[in-house]
Amino acid sequence: MSAAAERPTTLHNYLRVELVDPARVTAGGIVLPDKAMDRPRWARVLEVGPGAVDVTGQRIPLDFQVGDLVFMFRHAPVKCELDEPIGDMESGNTYFIAEGDVLLRIPAGVELRPETIMEYLQPVGYWCIIELVEREEKRTKGGIILAQTGKSQPTLARVIRTGNG
Repeated sequence: MSAAAERPTTLHNYLRVELVDPARVTAGGIVLPDKAMDRPRWARVLEVGPGAVDVTGQRIPLDFQVGDLVFMFRHAPVKCELDEPIGDMESGNTYFIAEGDVLLRIPAGVELRPETIMEYLQPVGYWCIIELVEREEKRTKGGIILAQTGKSQPTLARVIRTGNG
């Protein structure tokens, strides 16, 4: 068997990722236990599959690179437990996600700073980033706030950035 055949690879439209743990300490210094933590939704791409094949037999390459940070659906990662190392995959837990489970991407090599993060966030596929528009409260001429009626108001939002889908 050749060396290429022995090495496991990520297939189709899947990404092999490592989960990026959220902060375990609050701004006030409280350490959160595992049960209080939300499932990680950010991951770093370790390997990119070659892409899925369409109905004409053409392979559609994925628009991801090793090192990209991705934001995914909460239950997206599929855990694969390895008892012993296989190729470059160490024993322990390895995670895979489908391309369609990725909502946002930050390209590899970007230095993340809170003031510039929005310019690097890229929605994936048909997703988009929106900003909710605040509605003005209805008031009488005397300044009294009128109570909301039983019907819910439609939510208004402004589209900030769209995906490539």
